[in-house]
Amino acid sequence: EQQQQQQQQQQHPDPHKATESSPACTSSWTIIMSGGLAGVCYWIVAMPMDVIKSRYQTMKASANSMSWIQVLKQTLRHEGVGALYYGFNPAILRAFPTNAATFYGMEWCKNTLTLSTPAGAYDF
Repeated sequence: EQQQQQQQQQQHPDPHKATESSPACTSSWTIIMSGGLAGVCYWIVAMPMDVIKSRYQTMKASANSMSWIQVLKQTLRHEGVGALYYGFNPAILRAFPTNAATFYGMEWCKNTLTLSTPAGAYDF
C-alpha cells in the first residue's frame, strides 16, 4: 500500500509543495518588478514600429500611396532615429505600473485557484 501511495505521488505531485526548480511562492516584489520591466522592454522594442504605424495611419489620403517602409525612410531622413521614440516617456510611465499590476494579478489568481483545487482534480 505504501508503495502504491509513492507511485501515485510521483504521478500526481502536490502543486503546493515547493521543489528546488519551482519555489512555492515568488515574492510580490519580484513579480511586480518582473511585470514592470517586461512592459518597459516591450516598448523599447515596439515603439519604433508603433510610431511608423501611427504616422502611416494619419497620412492624408493623397499621400496614402506610400508604404510603411517609405514612411520609415522619410522619418529617418527628415527627423533622425530619435523620431522613432517620440512618446517614449509617457509610454514607459504607463507601461511599468500597468504590466506590474497585470503580472501581480495573474500570479495572485493562479496561486489562489491552485490552492483551492485539490491535487489531481483535473486529471483525466
